[in-house]
Amino acid sequence: MSSRKQVINAINATERELLRQQVCVSDHEQYLLKWAKGYNLAIIAMVLPAFILGWQGGKKGRVVFIITQLTHVFLLATIAGVKRKLWLAITKAFNG
Repeated sequence: MSSRKQVINAINATERELLRQQVCVSDHEQYLLKWAKGYNLAIIAMVLPAFILGWQGGKKGRVVFIITQLTHVFLLATIAGVKRKLWLAITKAFNG
């Protein structure tokens, strides 16, 4: 009888863990959707170079160099934007 209770308890613990992980996944999905809405340009800037590289895969040399440079610029701009929004959120939280 004790092993049956142990199995039932293990199943219940697994179900609780599954529910907790589903809540975490839901939270992450909501965060990702909010981020995607706030940074549409950043997403396009990250996807566009990959698309162009795939489109013009045969042409290497200057095109790859220029796209690499643009990708770095867009990535730095995105990081600066995220840093600025984070800084504003932190100062707003502390200043009330």
